[in-house]
Amino acid sequence: MSEVSVSLLPEVAKFTAKSEAKPNKVPLPTLVEINPFYLKIADRIAEISGTWNPVEIFTADNVTKEKEEFFKRFKDHQEYNPVFNYSHAQSMDLTKDRETLMGLLRELRGSAVPKGGESDVNRKARAALYYKIRDDLATCDLVDGFNAGDEAKISSALHTKYRKYEDALGEEAEKIYQAMLGGEEPEKKEIKARLSAEEITLLKNQQFDAEGIKKAFEWAMDQCGMPHDRQDKPGYRVVIDEKATEIDVRDKTANGSTIVIPRNRKVSGDKLLRLIMHEIVGHARQSLNGSELFRLGGGKLKPDDETLYEGLAMRLEENFRKEYLGEAVVTPMPFYAFSVKAAENGASFWDVFSDLYKKLKAVPPDKLPILRDPSAYEGEILKEAWKYTYRVFRGHLDTSNKKSPFANPRDLVYLNGWLTDKQLVQKGHGHINEAAVFASGALQMVADYELKEENLPYKFKDVARAYWSEVLKPQMEEETKANQKLMV
Repeated sequence: MSEVSVSLLPEVAKFTAKSEAKPNKVPLPTLVEINPFYLKIADRIAEISGTWNPVEIFTADNVTKEKEEFFKRFKDHQEYNPVFNYSHAQSMDLTKDRETLMGLLRELRGSAVPKGGESDVNRKARAALYYKIRDDLATCDLVDGFNAGDEAKISSALHTKYRKYEDALGEEAEKIYQAMLGGEEPEKKEIKARLSAEEITLLKNQQFDAEGIKKAFEWAMDQCGMPHDRQDKPGYRVVIDEKATEIDVRDKTANGSTIVIPRNRKVSGDKLLRLIMHEIVGHARQSLNGSELFRLGGGKLKPDDETLYEGLAMRLEENFRKEYLGEAVVTPMPFYAFSVKAAENGASFWDVFSDLYKKLKAVPPDKLPILRDPSAYEGEILKEAWKYTYRVFRGHLDTSNKKSPFANPRDLVYLNGWLTDKQLVQKGHGHINEAAVFASGALQMVADYELKEENLPYKFKDVARAYWSEVLKPQMEEETKANQKLMV
């Protein structure tokens, strides 16, 4: 489909204006220039909240069971709203951590400012610490909400941590959806792929299970200088998890930085290479860059607002698809925006799912690239409608959503992040989004500094191409030769 015309988003407009207003930028500050007191506060925050993962907190532990029950009722036209359990959240007690964070906030507010004022670097460090403590206190509120059965508190915490639904984003989502329905003709522009048609077919016909994905991820991290064994440099453990439903890069877990792969996940060869670009070259590398350059931009101190984080990952995945597979840019699906708006207005789980199901069914199958198995169309539509609905209702204790209507806005990051990163690239600032995981508003804090691609500790490497040419292609050629011998 043709690309949607979008006016400059406020965050990009402010960053661009500030950056262009100061052509003579100052060198990127080092940690040595930051007040040691602020660095000490940052270290103490990391000790407290470095294992808190909000997604783990608001992920229900009986999803599979409720999904099966819901599908059964839906097929029988019996209205049903799932009942989710959150044992992980309810096992947590952050009372003492809240007290410690409040103490750090008081220390920060009471800290002396040198006569003549602080340097620009330290003013920004202080502001970033305020934001981080506020974000962590919202996580405390989130846990308290689950333990008290207080949906209003859960809602307030989620809306403190994540960017809220905005009408402008909803308008863009509607434009995208209308284009999917056929309001616009698909682009006729042919994209020449680096891989041959035969190679692409071979790649797409290959299947990789969780072990295969794990092996590829570990290889890619080693190539990026982010060794998975974590001995002399920071990296990520890759684990296969029985309970996980999605592949997830988690900086903050009880066992350190971890990439989680669902036990039953299987992907085609082209999807595997796309995942390498998205999860490793995008998410993991961006977080490690931020941790090393800014301390607060990754690792245990990574912000939970992942708008720009998802934007970069989608850009890298799209670039790979265009360059190597000859596939046109795929605009992020608009359905999270529809779901969030409906839930915020009081729609129940059943209502949101039913509406999304109808919206998905109305889209021509060739314009729904999210369908993993077009031959099982009806089942795939049900799965997609569930995914968008469930993720927006994560955190709900009562999915009828009548008493305290709210939506979990976390997954608006995909469309919002895609638009934001796209505009940064168009303005010549795409590399800025590789330097750290910037939360809302933080992007402007680096507009005064000279930050070039060569400043990045972990630079871009086309490891998907390398994995194809050095690992997958030789393996596939050997398999083809072996099969030919058997046929003779």
